[in-house]
Amino acid sequence: MAKKENKTSKEEIKLKAFELMARQGIKSISMRQIAEACGVSKPVLYYYFKDKDDLLFQMIKERLDEINKILNQGLEKDLSLQDLLKTLLYSHFIVKSDFKETSSFLLHLSVYVRGNKTLENKLLNIRKEANEAIYKMLNLQYKKGRLTKKNRETGFYLVLAVFSFLSMYSVDKSIKIDKDLINDMANAILKGISFKGGK
Repeated sequence: MAKKENKTSKEEIKLKAFELMARQGIKSISMRQIAEACGVSKPVLYYYFKDKDDLLFQMIKERLDEINKILNQGLEKDLSLQDLLKTLLYSHFIVKSDFKETSSFLLHLSVYVRGNKTLENKLLNIRKEANEAIYKMLNLQYKKGRLTKKNRETGFYLVLAVFSFLSMYSVDKSIKIDKDLINDMANAILKGISFKGGK
């Protein structure tokens, strides 16, 4: 029973830390403040996480692992490319949190990692894993004859461009980030791939 409670406590800590960092910034939040907000002692916090960088890494790795899991489930079901793109975009931006908080967290993260080479390299490695998952999705479509070689390459960069667009503009309250916009973005990627065409 105690083990189950400890696991829940760790998840609650990560969720609370995410909320605090998204709203107040990562640099300004200390492990002591996270412990206090979670109602746990600092030794409990340090039992789960070596330091704040370790906490950050685990939070981000967990989210990207979830996204990859959702994408792999779509591949196993042999969804159409359109449905795979929608699944990828939905999972990327609407996993476990309000989208505005996710975008705010990412902005704080980009500032925090600047100059922190160790954390930056670790995050680049898990971003590389995420990019490989996107490429794998498109490569499978290519192998099944649904995409040309050129379309596969173009599609990869279009997906990354859409991610960048949504991340950058999500904090702009005049832009409504919802399922309709994500559907439109998925369709824009498909049109871009079709427009480029060729082998």
